[in-house]
Amino acid sequence: MSQNSKEYSLSIQAAYVFIGKISASILSVVVPIILVRIFSQEEYGLYQQALLISITLIEVLKWGLINSLFYFYPLAKEKLSELLSQTFYLLLFIGIIFLPLLYLLRFVISDLFNSKVFISLIWPIGFYFFFMLLSLILNSLFVLEKKSRTVVRYEVTNQLVRISIVLGTAYIFKDIYIVLWGLALFALLRSVVQYFYLRENYKISYKKIELPYLLSQLKYIFPIGGARLVKEIGSKIDKYILSGMFSPAQFAIYAVGSFKIPFIGAFYGSIGNVLIPAMTVHGNNGELNKTKELWHKMIVKYATITIPSVIFCLLLAKPIIILLYTDKYIESVNIFRIFLIISFIQMINPSSVLRACRTTKIIFTSHFYSMVVAVLLSYFLIKQYGMIGGAISIVISSYLRTLIQTKKVKELLSLDFVNLFPWSDFFKIMICSLGGALLPFVIIQLNLSNFLTILLGGVSYCLIVVPIFLFSNILNYRQLIHVARSISF
Repeated sequence: MSQNSKEYSLSIQAAYVFIGKISASILSVVVPIILVRIFSQEEYGLYQQALLISITLIEVLKWGLINSLFYFYPLAKEKLSELLSQTFYLLLFIGIIFLPLLYLLRFVISDLFNSKVFISLIWPIGFYFFFMLLSLILNSLFVLEKKSRTVVRYEVTNQLVRISIVLGTAYIFKDIYIVLWGLALFALLRSVVQYFYLRENYKISYKKIELPYLLSQLKYIFPIGGARLVKEIGSKIDKYILSGMFSPAQFAIYAVGSFKIPFIGAFYGSIGNVLIPAMTVHGNNGELNKTKELWHKMIVKYATITIPSVIFCLLLAKPIIILLYTDKYIESVNIFRIFLIISFIQMINPSSVLRACRTTKIIFTSHFYSMVVAVLLSYFLIKQYGMIGGAISIVISSYLRTLIQTKKVKELLSLDFVNLFPWSDFFKIMICSLGGALLPFVIIQLNLSNFLTILLGGVSYCLIVVPIFLFSNILNYRQLIHVARSISF
């Protein structure tokens, strides 16, 4: 296979994964948009706090197990059954331990959130966490199996089922307690589907767990898991401090402000899930130059989407928030703008190189320092400046973490500052994106409705930026056409 064919193959895989993730992300936005119109700010704030507990537990307790599949699966060969068996049963074991522990801590949690309601909510929160933790393998497995079309179907089906259950229970019962049990039911369905897939295709069994192989996986994930623990504390400490200092209604405003552009995360995941396994093979063979080339390719692709999207959303933040969440959440606008700035540093993604080269200890170190800064800054800035202070603290800690990781990548790949990043591509993308923002800026001054402002601003922005990107070769026209023609369902 030629190099160009290989690149196209990776691009097509990434395109399928992106379509799946972006479809799921767009669909997921439907839930909060409708829920804020069904529930009061107080009730919506409680719902977001319940999700905060579940998601924190899921992200912490998966302890790098899912990430490890992207390293071990391409190298596993004859041990795929053993790899997936030990991954599944480790997640099951962790869930069984922490589900009753969560129940025992229900009074502590209710005190932390200043709401006795959480005592009654703890069971649906716990079961949602348990079954979601157990069902995390399948989506990544489809990517590793290169079943890109299946990724799209799986992502979309997941979100459609989730939306139907959540919005159905919310509309009929108008009760957060019932909605959370609906989420638990959704997570149970996911875990059942995954279990039968793994049994049918990989014959998973606890008897197939091999201690030396398990220890090898645990050794790999330990620093990643430790990093995930401190990362979750650092990235969500602002929300926990806000929950303790402010009412659920104010937390709802902050939760809306921390809303992320859905397709950016989806795009990162689709590109990363396809390129990181290839980077892992090169890193495992000591081919650092090829690892660098793939990393730079990843960064440029990220920047191509991130920079213009963030500039556009910074410009139209107010109409976007009001249109999606109503004018009750107008206080969320500046919080939204601050959180957008994080994307400029996230697109560098140095941790992908560190994971590919199995240099994962620095990931933990960077997250630890980031967590310390986030905890200290969140407490003092929230106390002094309220919700704005919380957003600023997370931005600063995120930049610190990425800079520490980037310094290690610079040493690992023996790069000087000039060759560390694709600077010329950054510059071209930024100039083109800023130039395209001039017409949307004029449209904002016309005082049109929020819908028309976003529509006309978005269309004019795309009509200017996309041709400039094609003319400047930031986007490759022929490759885009090839990928589009290759995608079918």
